Amino acid sequence: KLTKSMNTLVLHYDTNNSSTCEAAGLIFPNQDLKHLNVSLARDQLVILVSPTNYLQRKTFYGDKFTVKPLLFSWESLTAEDIRSLMSLKSSDNQLYIASFLTLLRDKYQRHAKVPDYTQFFNEVKSICKIKGQNAALEQRLNLLSSLIKESECNHDIANE
Repeated sequence: KLTKSMNTLVLHYDTNNSSTCEAAGLIFPNQDLKHLNVSLARDQLVILVSPTNYLQRKTFYGDKFTVKPLLFSWESLTAEDIRSLMSLKSSDNQLYIASFLTLLRDKYQRHAKVPDYTQFFNEVKSICKIKGQNAALEQRLNLLSSLIKESECNHDIANE
């Protein structure tokens, strides 16, 4: 039996804008289980949402819950994390991906060096100038940027 409540991370993906996160139900326990005292205090529940939908979800939940954008600190990410966030696989055979992975591996991972986010972003764009692949690279970089706290697109919500 737990003497103290434990931390839980519940990830919720839904395309329905009017549905609530299942974790919100943790603060409203089933009446049949009330004697177990298992409810979570409202101020202890934090709902992490996509930065893209942050303002809409914050409005949706109102002041009932603490809503925060799910953002990653650039300095805390490893090369593998970056690959995962950008949905890059070793088997991807586009030249821009090979150039990107080489930059990650040889310049940063090998030297255990984390570059400044803006510097890295600009370096990737300058190295991967392959005609016909710019749009795909931009799409992947925009995906990464949308989840990075230090990214320019998240400056307005980074300290929420």
